[in-house]
Amino acid sequence: MLSPRWTGAIAALIAIALLLVAGSQHSLAACPAAFAPAQQSCRAVTYKDLPAETGTLLKSSGCDVAADSNYDYGVSVALGGEAAAYQFCCHAAPHGPCASAIIGKDKGQWRLLAEDILGYDADPPCSELVVLEHRSGGFHDICIPNMASAIHSFDGSRYRAK
Repeated sequence: MLSPRWTGAIAALIAIALLLVAGSQHSLAACPAAFAPAQQSCRAVTYKDLPAETGTLLKSSGCDVAADSNYDYGVSVALGGEAAAYQFCCHAAPHGPCASAIIGKDKGQWRLLAEDILGYDADPPCSELVVLEHRSGGFHDICIPNMASAIHSFDGSRYRAK
């Protein structure tokens, strides 16, 4: 038989474990249904997979990007526009998701379409970036389930929270 002290400690550990498990279960319930053709286009990428122009754009925008870093990951996904778009880690975080940027080709130019989007390890790809069917400004709306304002629409210059 365990002492009341150990019983309380074990109960507290179980409660913490349950909270951690619940917090780690990313629920897409906060997002509308994904647009299957776009969602299925999603692929994991690293810095070396990015087109040269996008790497240069990320660096000139103040992103801390480097090949083979701990945050050398992102995804390639069909958001609309003229080519695949990229969500890529921009700034490493002390813990948790990185602050990522979304880069896409618009009107013939690679542009920063969004900044400070939560970026997660791309395993599986786009598990935390849900592409929606509705389009705004030529790009599909997106949903990031773990952000306070989950749905973002492109307003012609940037993705903004709805």
